[in-house]
Amino acid sequence: MQDVNLEADKKHWLSWAPYYKLGGVYVVWGNYGEAYIGLSRNIAIRLNQHNEEAKNGTHINDRFQRMYDDASGNLAYSVVWLSKSTWDTGGNYEASLIERHVVKELSNSLFVNVINNTKGGEIGGKGYRAVPVKITHWITGEVRNFRSIKACSAFLECSADKIKKANESRSYIGFWIVLIDDSLYSKRKAIKSKLEDSNETDYSSIVIGLIILFFIASC
Repeated sequence: MQDVNLEADKKHWLSWAPYYKLGGVYVVWGNYGEAYIGLSRNIAIRLNQHNEEAKNGTHINDRFQRMYDDASGNLAYSVVWLSKSTWDTGGNYEASLIERHVVKELSNSLFVNVINNTKGGEIGGKGYRAVPVKITHWITGEVRNFRSIKACSAFLECSADKIKKANESRSYIGFWIVLIDDSLYSKRKAIKSKLEDSNETDYSSIVIGLIILFFIASC
């Protein structure tokens, strides 16, 4: 995946001042192969929060707390991706996709024990800005505006994906035509498409690894 460096240098715990006000995806490393992946609009502040919570024995993730305690607080961290976009206008969405990618990749490693409780991609605070939707009745010309795709899908009694597909194909849902004319929505789609294009799996390395394991097992 573009600009993601899973081999980024591991840095000493508490040395995160250079990442103040920088958003991105980070990995906290334990002494026994544990890895906790996170994202934040301000990496330094978020890592400091992790440290303070674990130091006080109150970290919400029990496995993170054990990792911290086992290492007597001497953890390490690496920044595997830095956002180049403003956080609220695309950076947070991109970070959520990349965090999921990093969780998945490290979970597939034989030498890493990912301790996240979820698959990643959760955004704190207010989350993403809602995407406005306009629908027009093709017979009466009635126009209805919704503040979000979720609200529109509730009115039309269909899924959010159906709303998105109707917008892309300019097709009707019942008697309504859907229009999502929102620059941030378009940017999010472009980000997702770009990341998917750069995230094609290299199966050759997987096959080679399986062959090596088979050879070792048969010896």
